[in-house]
Amino acid sequence: MAASDTSSRIHLLAEDISWDDATWILTSSFIIFTMQTGFSLLESGCVRRKNHVSIILKNCCDPLFSGLAFWTIGYGLSLTADTAVADGTVSHRNPFIGFGDFLVDSTQVDMGQLFATYAYRLSLISVATTIVLGAMTERITFLAYCLFSFLITIVFSVPSYWIWSPNGFLRQWLAVDVAGCSTVHLAGGMSGLIATLILKPRLGRFSQNAGTFAMSSPTNALLGTFMLWWGWVGLHMSSAFGVSNNKWKYSARSAVSTIMSSSIGGTTALLLSYLFMRHKFDIKLFICGLLSGLVSVSAGCTLYQPWESLIIGFIGSLLSIGNIPVLRLMKIDDPINTISIHLIGSIWGMLALAIFVQKDTLLQMTYNQTGLIYGGSMRLLYVQMLAIVCIAVWSALATAVILPSMRLLLAIRLSLNDELRGADFAEHNTSHEANDDTLLPQNTSLKTNKSVARMRLKKVLTALKATHRMSSYHRRNSFLKRHVKQNQTKTLAGGHLV
Repeated sequence: MAASDTSSRIHLLAEDISWDDATWILTSSFIIFTMQTGFSLLESGCVRRKNHVSIILKNCCDPLFSGLAFWTIGYGLSLTADTAVADGTVSHRNPFIGFGDFLVDSTQVDMGQLFATYAYRLSLISVATTIVLGAMTERITFLAYCLFSFLITIVFSVPSYWIWSPNGFLRQWLAVDVAGCSTVHLAGGMSGLIATLILKPRLGRFSQNAGTFAMSSPTNALLGTFMLWWGWVGLHMSSAFGVSNNKWKYSARSAVSTIMSSSIGGTTALLLSYLFMRHKFDIKLFICGLLSGLVSVSAGCTLYQPWESLIIGFIGSLLSIGNIPVLRLMKIDDPINTISIHLIGSIWGMLALAIFVQKDTLLQMTYNQTGLIYGGSMRLLYVQMLAIVCIAVWSALATAVILPSMRLLLAIRLSLNDELRGADFAEHNTSHEANDDTLLPQNTSLKTNKSVARMRLKKVLTALKATHRMSSYHRRNSFLKRHVKQNQTKTLAGGHLV
């Protein structure tokens, strides 16, 4: 690679990344990758047991196909290696898409900076891809999701260029997004909305004779939420992109703002649940409130004061929880509340920055702009709105093209029979019929139609017959063992065989 390309790439990757900055970035990237475990537990806990294995395997495959797509194409689209000009600056030739490091590799000169940046960007793009899965659970086939994961990773790489690359048109317009509020949550949430509209609701989800699709494992969902919580703290702390100079101060402040916004978000959800659900504390509502508080603060987590984080998290929780019945009324199937948490929370988060942010004088993260309540102009609000529209439209159009196009190659939705049996059995040869809690299909009401009821009764009788045969076998086997033991005893004592 030419020296000019190398010098320009170093300029674009980061500003003064030292070895301790790289250590911080790589450690944070590892923490962000562990969020995949949290997403796996949360999503599997919110759906029916017959789809547990399928959902967790899809989450395991996210880093596989996201990693391949990002290494080959995505990273090159998210940053560019433009030619350096005589005064040492970088020429801004393309404001819409990068054209840089495809098939990422490095020389010894910029190896640390390039690979640290690559690992961090990859961890974020994997989170965005997993968000979409939450809206498609229990419907999309495994092969279709693997292909979709690869393609959508490339799509999500472009908005990060707009926001974070010096060449990006939203960056040049001075849009601010510190920790992926738009590039991760808005892109993933909008893609999830379009995906669930294309796939249509799960069988019987909005039928008058079907009961509520309850959580199969609230314990797993809560454990996954807790893992996401600490992963989110790591994600926001890494958004300062290091700890040298004054960066460590921003990392510390982001930890406080993240904890405060999530705390008020979860508390708000508990209060709403207690007031409107007959003094019960609903688990899914609590998860929605807590996670939406985290999303809402992500645009400016390094810039907010604690009291500002409280207000932003509180409003974000209210908006996200309020969106749940709206989606149900519109018959939009959102099993994990992905749309409410990530789409609604990110829209509010981007707007909230234009309202609450103070002018940053240390690292210039706000590009000398100030929020409305501190006397700033409306320009920042307009730019944030522009960023929301551009990224939402990009993600929506890309998803609307990719998913229907995939139908030309393979089935994207489970067949009726496979959906009834569950993806675990249909696609992964895993049966849960040996477990008592899966003898009857889960989450159904007593008003289910007669044909489905007969099918379920037949399933129960088949399982009981299998249990009876196994029990009879064990009784006969126990009798034979006793008989052999008695004969052995008599033989040793000099008696005769029976």
